Formats: sequence, structure tokens, C-alpha cells
Amino acid sequence: MTVLINRSIITPYKLPNNPVTSLRVLLSPHELSKPYMLYLTPGLLATTFIHSLCVTLIARTMRVFFLGASAPEDVPEDISPWRWAIFILWQAFATAWLTPLEVVSTRLSVQPNTGDAIPSEEEQGPPEGVSFCGTDEDVIGLRPTTEPYNGMVDCGRKVIEEEGWQSLYRGFWWTMLSNVFGAFA
Repeated sequence: MTVLINRSIITPYKLPNNPVTSLRVLLSPHELSKPYMLYLTPGLLATTFIHSLCVTLIARTMRVFFLGASAPEDVPEDISPWRWAIFILWQAFATAWLTPLEVVSTRLSVQPNTGDAIPSEEEQGPPEGVSFCGTDEDVIGLRPTTEPYNGMVDCGRKVIEEEGWQSLYRGFWWTMLSNVFGAFA
């Protein structure tokens, strides 16, 4: 679902209400013929696994360490405010590694799987009847598919080389807010 959601957000085409046509816009011909390739996007599964591990295992361990409970309803009433403050600071600090994982995951999910084949001219355009969304506005171009990311580390390295390390922290405030408010959930 992450692949479809992220590609739906960044597509420059107006997606029709027809699911089959929308999938033809969002997915490459290789992905349409072999849907399991979405699960084999290089690095996407590893990035998602590491992100899930950090959010579940490490965050839960720190909740037990700082608050003495693994669930919000189990937190004793007499926890001192400084323990809550340290836990919330820990959650904010977790943004330092969660945000780059989310950026890399997003970059990997919008990269189409073309297999070893180079798409032909007819495969590169949208299906018939699908119109371009931004005729009177600038549309941000995507990274060329001729140089795909080869995995999680390669994606991070190329993002840093091409855009600078700051691009790994785009939207960090959103991740920080969700971590801090998630501390109470």
C-alpha cells in the first residue's frame, strides 16, 4: 500500500476513477505483469523492517525503562514528571534516525521496478484518456529511472551526494510530533 499511496501523491497525472486505469498509471508494465515485484523493490523491505523494529521494539523498551510499563494504561500514576520529560525527550531524539528511514523508504517506494528492460516510448507515457495534471504549473521532476537506487544504503548515499544530508531530514518536525504525541498513546 505504501508504494501505491506514495506514487498516487507524486504522479503528475489526473488519476481516473477506474482502478485498472489508475494502476496502469501508477505501476510500470513490469510491475503490472509481476505484482510481487512491489515486495522486491531493492531496500524497501529492509527499510520498512528497520523502521518497524525501531518504532516497536526500541520505543517499547524505552517506555518500560523510563516509565516502567509497556502500555499507556499500565503506567503507574505516581511516575515523576522528570521521568516523563526524559521519555518525551527520548521520543524527540528518536527523530534523528526515524526521519532518514522514512525519507529513504519514500524514495524507494516511488521508484518504479522496470526489471532489466528499458521502457519503450509507448510504455513511458500514460494510458489513453489520462491527462496531465499540471499544464499551467511547474511539476517537480523525479529522479531518472535509468539510475535506480540499488538498496537502502545506496539510496541514502545518493540522496546525500545529489541533494545534501539536510534532505534526509525533510519533514522532521512531522516525525517528531508523531513520536512525542505517540508517547501518550
